[in-house]
Amino acid sequence: MLIVLVASIVIGVSLSQTAWRWKYKNLWGDGNTHLDVTFYATSNTPFGYGTSEQQLVQDLATIPADAEFVAHLGNLQDADSGMCPPSRMSEVANLLHGQSQTNVPIFVVPGAHDWIKCPNQMSAWARWIAAFGNFEQTNSLVPGGALAAGAAGAFDRPKSIPEIFSKLHHGVLVFGLHLVSGTVTEGDGPEIKARGDQKMSIYVRGTLSRLAGQYRAVVMLGNARPGPQQRPFFDSIREDLNNAKVPTAYIHSHSGFGATEHYPYGRGKKSGKDDVLGSMVAIQAASGEANQAPLKITVGFGKQPFKIG
Repeated sequence: MLIVLVASIVIGVSLSQTAWRWKYKNLWGDGNTHLDVTFYATSNTPFGYGTSEQQLVQDLATIPADAEFVAHLGNLQDADSGMCPPSRMSEVANLLHGQSQTNVPIFVVPGAHDWIKCPNQMSAWARWIAAFGNFEQTNSLVPGGALAAGAAGAFDRPKSIPEIFSKLHHGVLVFGLHLVSGTVTEGDGPEIKARGDQKMSIYVRGTLSRLAGQYRAVVMLGNARPGPQQRPFFDSIREDLNNAKVPTAYIHSHSGFGATEHYPYGRGKKSGKDDVLGSMVAIQAASGEANQAPLKITVGFGKQPFKIG
């Protein structure tokens, strides 16, 4: 009994000290500045059309030295123009694997044009999973790949929904999410997508709880611009984010609306004053299709730690 009590006290003190350490940055000069997390985000690179392949290769090859990883937020093809050829996802995966071996890790989330806008939705989805469902086996921020990272509790990709993941890095908890705009209409697709959405919510909530006290900020990566279709997911994790009491950002693909930084769920409104969704910043990534270089995002410290550019 005494051993259990002592262990509980040690764990509690450890978590409180961890949270305290993340909360305050400059009590002793710049002691934590080396723990800033810098990454680059891009999207909409319809590989194989025009110069987009060359543009993507150039963007990845010239990522600045301060990058700790690159996030590709989906739309690796243009479903409207290319009709989703069967070889596309494997070709892109091979290209990205080659770049990640020589530069920085690359994390990929699914986009609407990668499957939901394709003529054969479920076949396109199967090809995406085959190409990217275990992409981090040789592409992880933790030495030894995803297996070593998973054993250390730093990287996790659930087997039942392998399109999503979580990564804890220097006190920043990163989620790769499956958030796309559009409707699944093919076969059992609607039911499969609905179950996946429910599992994603459970996974995010469980990870926020399991790693409580170990992160100072939350970054969510997704394809869709946050709107009414995505609101149920954010509502489902609202309480857990509120309990975490850390700044939260959602980084999404370029949607053509022009805004780089916005507050989709009520900044300044009375309902959002003490609510994480009211203060959640959404950041629109660059569009590779428009020859925009990947957008630099830095996660520092404090109440507003997200810096763009």
